[in-house]
Amino acid sequence: MAKYNAFFGSRVEVQYRAGDILLPATGTLVADSGRSIFLEEKSCQRGSVKHFRWEIPYSSIVSLSESLV
Repeated sequence: MAKYNAFFGSRVEVQYRAGDILLPATGTLVADSGRSIFLEEKSCQRGSVKHFRWEIPYSSIVSLSESLV
């Protein structure tokens, strides 16, 4: 069962662990598999639009909140 489905389509701020390091991530929550969340970010550089999508496992998530920006 998806834990974070209430945030679908919203811009979120996530803090997650990668080994012993705590990392921040900000992006639009585009999917929740029930084991991981998927964030997407779009960037425009030199007239070219880039799409970045990454997966963060539930076990790595420390905190997740809706972004105010």
